Amino acid sequence: MRVLEASEIICGELINTPAIGSFEGFATKVEDVKRGVLFFALDSDDIDTALEKGAFGVVFDSSTQMRNVEIAWIKVDNIQSCISRLVRYLLISKKIEIILLDEIQYAIAKQIIRAKEVLFFDEYKGGFISANNSINNSMRFSVCELLDEIVQQNPTKIITSLEGIADLSIEEYTTCVNPQHLPFDIITPHQIFESKFYHKISAYQIPLPAVFLPELAAVVEQLCLREGEEIAFDMSDFAPIEKLLPIALSPEARILPLGKSNKVVISTNSVDIFLRYVRYLKENARYGELAFFVPRILDDKSKEVFTPIPCEGDSSEYGGESSALQSYCKVGFCVEYDRGGARSEVASENPQIEGSGENKQNNASDKLEAICYDSSNELPKLLKLSRFNFALVLGISTEGLIFVLNEASKDTSPVLF
Repeated sequence: MRVLEASEIICGELINTPAIGSFEGFATKVEDVKRGVLFFALDSDDIDTALEKGAFGVVFDSSTQMRNVEIAWIKVDNIQSCISRLVRYLLISKKIEIILLDEIQYAIAKQIIRAKEVLFFDEYKGGFISANNSINNSMRFSVCELLDEIVQQNPTKIITSLEGIADLSIEEYTTCVNPQHLPFDIITPHQIFESKFYHKISAYQIPLPAVFLPELAAVVEQLCLREGEEIAFDMSDFAPIEKLLPIALSPEARILPLGKSNKVVISTNSVDIFLRYVRYLKENARYGELAFFVPRILDDKSKEVFTPIPCEGDSSEYGGESSALQSYCKVGFCVEYDRGGARSEVASENPQIEGSGENKQNNASDKLEAICYDSSNELPKLLKLSRFNFALVLGISTEGLIFVLNEASKDTSPVLF
């Protein structure tokens, strides 16, 4: 890229007349600097090293002394803003498609898409902290990382779960919507937290809970198999996605390897996933005891689902357990499900999609109760006191619950002298 062109794209001021005429690439990290690149000096202390490694230009936004007048020195008001402009330019000039997925679709897509022309981008990898703290938030880090990844990988498509990255695209970005009907022929029986199905002419058995088949279907049908824009994918080597799997617990609420306990807990921040799991377990795990936990403070969407129950009085669902649970307030909620276990997960997720005849007669509606918690730190105690085979927790991610449970285990571990 020509020096003047680069300066115009990032809205910078070329403060000297350099001897060089163009750049061979861009770098935001000093370790990525190669001869001929334009270096974005997030930390002014890195400039000397960048020059030693052969940078042909330096972009800076704070007071800086020119060390070498033969290279280009470009002054900008804000480095993050100029990097965003450069990323937008590269997206347009290279015709890079931005694909925005939700977190579950994204995790599944990373498992099955192997195409080299696809860049997966969901988080920044490290700390760029400038001397004057002008770069101090994750979005700024993400833009820097994105520029580096585009330069290194030269993708034709970027798949992300970050809306801020999708907003960088001037062109309309691509999304996937969970389908109303699964494109898979489900194979039964199968384990409660895996999926077995036929797709096209192939049979698959993957460690993905069947409640997430709508997300898998969206990625496969709407992204990988788009007519004229197919993306190479392979479901045969699908590896477990930890944050989409339940956590196995001992009676003391300590984490065990999955499959080593008859007690598991499933946590999610999504009320939709919570209810989808309730229906799925009601239909497919009728042998097990269920327990539900939700935060006392609910968002507007959750308030439409859960109705407060007075704290006083006996609870039919939890009355047989420890009396300590009686002090917790509860909320009620209703779910409709197929007591015959015949409906697909998609139909379970969308109660408006009803069958006819026998399927309609199999529909059941249950009024359920959930215990309210004020803080995630209460969950280890609640999970220890409650009787269940399957527990559903709303308001915390799987990673968050694992952290809380591990911290609680440390606090109760015996001290040896």
